[in-house]
Amino acid sequence: MTRSGLLGYELFVALPRPPLRLLPPEATAAGAEPLTLDAAFRAHAPYVANLALRILGRRDDVEDVLHDVFLAGHRGLPALRHPSQARIWLTAVTVRIARRKLRLRRVRSWVGLDEVAESAEAVDPSASPHDRAVLAAAFRALDRLSVDERLAWSLRHLQGEQLEAIAEACGCSLATAKRRIANAQISMQEAMSDE
Repeated sequence: MTRSGLLGYELFVALPRPPLRLLPPEATAAGAEPLTLDAAFRAHAPYVANLALRILGRRDDVEDVLHDVFLAGHRGLPALRHPSQARIWLTAVTVRIARRKLRLRRVRSWVGLDEVAESAEAVDPSASPHDRAVLAAAFRALDRLSVDERLAWSLRHLQGEQLEAIAEACGCSLATAKRRIANAQISMQEAMSDE
């Protein structure tokens, strides 16, 4: 696929995004101190913001998602059995909140209440006009996918997550995650070839 083909993944904002790794049970410390909300925010807010931006493609949604995720974190983080798995839990919460935002966006646009935002908000502002156009086309194609396909595809191709982590974050089986990614890939390729 050519550079102008599917995406120019390197165009997306360059926030640190180490892939989510599932920890084996023996890697977690028994009796570890509970993670405080402040510590979780300092450690994981850039990751959550980056994940939200890559999934949603709009900077104005990121702050809302960040607040909602850490509000849920206020209730849920102390209940984690292994605080070392906070990132996995925060990823699942971010995906759940992003899913609601995407569904609401789809309904609002259907009834004419949601203006189509600039589709290349997630790109580095120093990108060339051509790269911004390619990215805008890619986000238009993403907007046509089902919400679940968009989430799975974005986690895989924009965030670089492992399939097992995607299935866990999306609350589906590994086979379903693979099927959603494959269906989204076909739709993305067709949409990008039409542009």
